[in-house]
Amino acid sequence: MLKNKRPDSLWKDMLSLLNTLGEEELDILAQLIIALLTARKKFSLAEEPESDADAAKSPAGSASSRQKKKRVTIRVEYRKCGKDCRCNGGRGHGPYRYMYWVENGRLRSRYLGRA
Repeated sequence: MLKNKRPDSLWKDMLSLLNTLGEEELDILAQLIIALLTARKKFSLAEEPESDADAAKSPAGSASSRQKKKRVTIRVEYRKCGKDCRCNGGRGHGPYRYMYWVENGRLRSRYLGRA
């Protein structure tokens, strides 16, 4: 929807969309943005910068540099309190926000709070 628009038009559209949100929705959006930025900064600090010489020696220099970028996903989920949880019409408790990423080949997660 917004990909084919010019940047100034994109900003106007985003601002008009943000103006339709209530205070609680804007607060949730702000928390999600802060969590995403924090996760990106954490991962970028953890990575060691690869020099151009090291990238040239590597047979798949550009592919390995692409693999080093960490992708963070934030999801809103419901959790069940037991095997036969019937809370909230069977959906479980929540909604809660979780952040997921892959680290050393393993899926990691962090609880971000109530949505």
